[in-house]
Amino acid sequence: MEGRYLPGVGVTGNSMSKSILVLEQNPEIQGLIASSLNPDSIEIHQESNPESFLSKAIELRPDLIFVGNSEQIRSYETCRGIRAEEAFDKTPLVLLAKGSDADEDPETLAEIGIDDRILKPFDAFKLKQQLRKHLSLKQPLLESNEDSGR
Repeated sequence: MEGRYLPGVGVTGNSMSKSILVLEQNPEIQGLIASSLNPDSIEIHQESNPESFLSKAIELRPDLIFVGNSEQIRSYETCRGIRAEEAFDKTPLVLLAKGSDADEDPETLAEIGIDDRILKPFDAFKLKQQLRKHLSLKQPLLESNEDSGR
């Protein structure tokens, strides 16, 4: 399968912006991530090919990494590969897990190097919560103000 790479959605040239790298093959989830975030706050890079993901991560040095968990993506091996790189020792690694994986043992996930997870399907609000948690962002993350009352 050919990799799909969406270069820095909303790159502002602001060196203060944070960057995330997402490994996800589902175009709907890729679209949700890209459309949900304020491009002035987050530089978004997406990759759908697990074989090229680690080299893309090394090239980009993102502040946060999301790894999709689907049958096509060997997510645990990918996470172990990321953790094997010294440059990513402290980079938060979040698994985008299928709802059927809700009972996955947290100790197993921690041993693999996964810091957190979001269960699919998720919405923009949950995504925003994870980004704030792992990136300590103070700027608005959403394009709209629909969640301002939460």
